[in-house]
Amino acid sequence: MEPLVTIGIPVYNGGERLRRALDAILAQEYPNLEIIISDNASTDQSPTIIREFLSRREGARTVRQEQNIGASGNFEFLMREAHGKYFFWASCDDYWHPQFVSRNVAQLESAPEAGLALTGVDRIYDDFTPLDSVRFAGALDPSRASHWRAAMNCASGVPYHLGVYGLWRLDFMRRVFRGYPLFFAADRLFLCGVALATRFTYVDDPLYVRTVHRASTAARYSQEDLGVTYGNPLRHLKSAIIAPFYLVKFPAIPPMRRLLTPVVAVRFSMLMLRLMVLRTLWPRLRRFVPRSLRTAAKRALRWSRS
Repeated sequence: MEPLVTIGIPVYNGGERLRRALDAILAQEYPNLEIIISDNASTDQSPTIIREFLSRREGARTVRQEQNIGASGNFEFLMREAHGKYFFWASCDDYWHPQFVSRNVAQLESAPEAGLALTGVDRIYDDFTPLDSVRFAGALDPSRASHWRAAMNCASGVPYHLGVYGLWRLDFMRRVFRGYPLFFAADRLFLCGVALATRFTYVDDPLYVRTVHRASTAARYSQEDLGVTYGNPLRHLKSAIIAPFYLVKFPAIPPMRRLLTPVVAVRFSMLMLRLMVLRTLWPRLRRFVPRSLRTAAKRALRWSRS
């Protein structure tokens, strides 16, 4: 029998995108699924959409939080409730191709040293306009990279942090995930620690479709702790300062690889400081800068968003 896979679906005001996400879960070809939905005190039509889904999927269950426990708390709650050998968080904004679970399970079954399976990602805006397709070819393939190289790639801006929504070995996930700390780009720094603690395996097909919202995270999560964090004008600086303290204490990193954490933290901090200049300081200062330098800065900003 195929190993059990738990799909944890954190929901907060998912709206019609939630319906699309749940339809994609129903369409998964993999047969042995545990589906758990945690509604984080939604105030829109999400509870109605969830009830409709439960009538279509026997055995799925839902928990409605009496009060909003924050995005990080909702993620952690779903992880604690899971019973599968493998686990993934299914964001209510996103959707997945029918083979997403089955192909990731096959990858992890064939790579016992790996704690996380990633796939290529198609990114779209919330109005369904295509943004880009994220693939990790050649030297960026995380399944071929050493622990050191994978961690440095992630700290340098390679979007391995999208792997948060990949397929995890649940026992490994429980060792390393303690909820997202409240600082900017915590998911990226978390994946830097994961890269030092375990190996990745990778499916080079865009089996996951990620929604990128045009509205800021601060605006969308204004009622949650995440919104406060992302609305802080000093968020990049805070992350740069926290990084070395966070990584040096990251669980499950073997002693020899733990010696690498200061260098990875410095690389991450440099990325945060560059983003602070480009995204926070530059918009305020650009009118005082010559056109040629503005053009160069625009190119750098475009790269930083990758």
